Amino acid sequence: MLVWDALEHGRELLEAAWRRTGDFDGAEAALLDARRLAEAAGDQAALAGAIDQLGLVRHYRNLERRLPDGSIEGDPAGSDEELALFERALQVRRGGGDGAALAESLFHVGVAHQLFTGRWDLAEQCFREAQPLAEAAGDAYLRSEVHRHLGAVSWHAGDMDAAIGELSRSLQLRESDCDVDTVPGGHIALGQAHLVAGHRAEGIDHLRQGVELAERLGLRDFFIAPARRAIDEAIAAEEETNA
Repeated sequence: MLVWDALEHGRELLEAAWRRTGDFDGAEAALLDARRLAEAAGDQAALAGAIDQLGLVRHYRNLERRLPDGSIEGDPAGSDEELALFERALQVRRGGGDGAALAESLFHVGVAHQLFTGRWDLAEQCFREAQPLAEAAGDAYLRSEVHRHLGAVSWHAGDMDAAIGELSRSLQLRESDCDVDTVPGGHIALGQAHLVAGHRAEGIDHLRQGVELAERLGLRDFFIAPARRAIDEAIAAEEETNA
């Protein structure tokens, strides 16, 4: 069980780094330890889990250095490294018989394509394959994430009704079955979609709920600041319209 305890510890540190501390070095060190233990034990399932989470470390770092054109500031190879790690884990998990783990890897590969390679077709393919596996596994957070990113796919295609539907389902799952830390992001994503769809009042309301809850929970300003700006811009547009 030592290797799985190490992997769980690394996951917990990574979650804390993303949401609150920003200490990705500590999370990465713990996950490298988990990978070494898995390699020594010959545990392929744990090894795939460690590699997947190391891909997530790279993913989160890439998100913080992502430029408007999708490239990575100061590290153009970062997205390639991320995708390679996710794909390596996926390859192992395809033969492992663990539907939840497979869904996680499919989702991560899809997100890498969505955000960094621009291959929305491959992203959607991964999300569609992950969805029934996540549903069968009963993983509420992963289900909410798949719905959120399917919402992004619809948004990218210009179907805002479908996007809002997916994002609403994602928020429902977060509010009913997930850690409260996940709820602000659900409100913020849905609020942004409503603004794009022209539903200004609904958009501002969800953004405010997301910001207020994130502040109460002590989440990083990385998440909160863009939502605050979106609220200010929406209010300014409303005032200009009514002037």
